[in-house]
Amino acid sequence: MGQVLRQLRRPFDWPPRGLLSKWWWKLEQEEGLWQDLVKAKYLSRASIHTVTHKLHDSPIWYDLLKIKEFYLRGRDIRIENGKNTRFWEDCWLFDRPLCILTLELYTLCEQKDVTVEKVKKGEIQLSFRRWLPMELRDIWTKIWSLTLWLNHFNCLKNTDKIMWK
Repeated sequence: MGQVLRQLRRPFDWPPRGLLSKWWWKLEQEEGLWQDLVKAKYLSRASIHTVTHKLHDSPIWYDLLKIKEFYLRGRDIRIENGKNTRFWEDCWLFDRPLCILTLELYTLCEQKDVTVEKVKKGEIQLSFRRWLPMELRDIWTKIWSLTLWLNHFNCLKNTDKIMWK
């Protein structure tokens, strides 16, 4: 009965995830005045992946932040230069993100929010909180060798292509 009453009070999905996901997509993909304003105000020191809610944020931005993870899970990336591709959280090496495939490595890693480009160029050295047991070390070695093998995007000047799954 309580669930029915909650549905009557809120008969539609708010915030509308489809519409707000489209706004996230346009913010990442398109250039324009509103994108420049939003990036200057809310993304000046952060990327789309690291931005969080602040006390002075507008209600619309707060609603956008509510569905950010929904948007990030629903998008797909065709990697070019690796600047917009998160090393652990995006599907760039396999059909699922590394943070899901290798949860133990992800948990132990000290640099979780890094891009593929920064790791490939050596700007960020991935380190772990403790020595890895042999089994995890073997997994990490395989991932790292695949990363080095896929160095073709390191030379590309095109930005990563964001697509909806």
